[in-house]
Amino acid sequence: VSKMDETFLNLLDRYCRRVFHEKNLKPKVIHGREVVAAELGSFIKAYAEMFASGASFPEATTMLEAMSSANNTNAVNLAVTDYKEHMSRISGPKCSNYIRPEALQEDHRQLLAKSLSVFDSIATFGSKRSIEGARKTAIDQINAEFEMFSSINDGRCPWAGIETYAVPASVGLVAYILRSMADFFCSAHSQTCRNSSEMLSHIYAAAFCFMFILAVTKAKQLKDFFQSVVNFAKLFLANGGDGGKAKRD
Repeated sequence: VSKMDETFLNLLDRYCRRVFHEKNLKPKVIHGREVVAAELGSFIKAYAEMFASGASFPEATTMLEAMSSANNTNAVNLAVTDYKEHMSRISGPKCSNYIRPEALQEDHRQLLAKSLSVFDSIATFGSKRSIEGARKTAIDQINAEFEMFSSINDGRCPWAGIETYAVPASVGLVAYILRSMADFFCSAHSQTCRNSSEMLSHIYAAAFCFMFILAVTKAKQLKDFFQSVVNFAKLFLANGGDGGKAKRD
């Protein structure tokens, strides 16, 4: 910079101040709608592809098609982004409450309609076939996002994976009860009773040892499971309270 001519630097400074002054800066408007920064990349890519051959200047129809294609791409991206932002607040990774599938499906239906209205407000020019194809793409991507949010929500279900703990616990409890009954009713001098009692004691000991090992290896999952049960109980009680209040009203 020190080697540049001072006059050039002064003129460059005046030029930059004039061009980039806040009073002179105006947002790019396409078909009456301001283009945001997230959409600019699609337009740049579409324009660059038109001049890729370099053989001749593109025709007006080609330029319109490129502009409408970029606009449709932006409409899809903004519609999907709008859906993800709202659904993340309902059933995103940072949420902790389990939502009934019916309620989540209703939220999805409402947010889908809202996101498609965002798409329709942007994709306003170009061929009808291209707009319909882009709209279908937006719907497919939103449905794929819904599947992901549904999977995340299913993972919060209090009863998910309960069989992992219920089966060994049931086996151990039944074996313990049977052993207690055998010790109480059978004669202490009966070899059969002693063998049965010993076998049952081994069964419930093995079951409880298995549960202990499972609890140690899956401590975090177990903690999340009990937390989910507590959240489910709170949700159940809250719904019960609301229902009772509505009934009294």
